Amino acid sequence: MDNLSTDGNPAEPSAPYELGSERAPLLQACWAMPIARTHPPFNRLLPLTLALSIVACGEGAAPCPEEPDEEPLKDVFGLYRVRRGCTWTTFQDERRVSLQFGEEHAEIEVCGLNDPLPDVADDESRFCVRLELAPFVKGAGPAAYTIDGVATVFPHTPAGVQFEAGSAHTRGVNKLWGHISCFGADPEQPAVHHLTGRLDITENSSRSLVGELDLEITGTLAGPCGGDAARVLVPLAIGHLVLVD
Repeated sequence: MDNLSTDGNPAEPSAPYELGSERAPLLQACWAMPIARTHPPFNRLLPLTLALSIVACGEGAAPCPEEPDEEPLKDVFGLYRVRRGCTWTTFQDERRVSLQFGEEHAEIEVCGLNDPLPDVADDESRFCVRLELAPFVKGAGPAAYTIDGVATVFPHTPAGVQFEAGSAHTRGVNKLWGHISCFGADPEQPAVHHLTGRLDITENSSRSLVGELDLEITGTLAGPCGGDAARVLVPLAIGHLVLVD
């Protein structure tokens, strides 16, 4: 399969990965397919400013309506949803999965974009989840991880994340957290959220990483736009290693 750039055009051939090479040890692998980008009909979208103005369902308020079935919302690129108050928003206008790794560690990031008005500037928001795995050895074969823990993300410091593993958490996923970036200022208070789910790696070979991330998040998401809960169900199909300068 040929390397593809994010716009779907053929990319320059990448140098082969050689473990322990004198070249940069940090590698990045991306989708072996173009980034998915779709735009639902305008009348199905809720502008971000309106979504943020909805009052959260707090104590004494009517319960949130039952969630719709996830299956019609999911496709081959996965499902990204965030709840603010009682309103769920999908982040599926553009989606990507990336992997960075060294000899004994890896970082996986999955992201979805919500862009209500493509021709309007500064109305989009991006929801991402990042996982740090250690130890991680490329080519070590399949693995399964149970995720259970609380992340505390401190403002103004993207790398300032503390993760406290719960009793069911599997060793190997050292840290993970959720973040929503948009046009606005970061909050002054830390964002604390609980993450539960699983990471299944069905193939970990010298050429590709294949699996699935199934995650539920409750609590305050990090970033200017925040959120009260999130749902991520993303297939991982990462291949064609690219050296990072």
